Amino acid sequence: MLQSDEVEKKVSCRFDWHQTASTVTISVYAKLADPAKTTVEVNKVTAKLNVVFDAGLSYFNKSFILRGVCVCFKSILMCAEIRDVS
Repeated sequence: MLQSDEVEKKVSCRFDWHQTASTVTISVYAKLADPAKTTVEVNKVTAKLNVVFDAGLSYFNKSFILRGVCVCFKSILMCAEIRDVS
């Protein structure tokens, strides 16, 4: 829950993506991502991401048009957390 002086804002994040004949890999680089509020929607031709991060204060939305048909029932979603150790 946001405090009265906190405002959720849409921001840009660094992301990379590539697709081969059998895989689609999308990486989004965001600090303090909230996996419980982050969503990924995939169908045969599109992927949509909504990443909530920065202690819930920021979000990043991105849609991708896939280069070929995705076989959704064979898909695997993998998430990794990268921590800032500096």
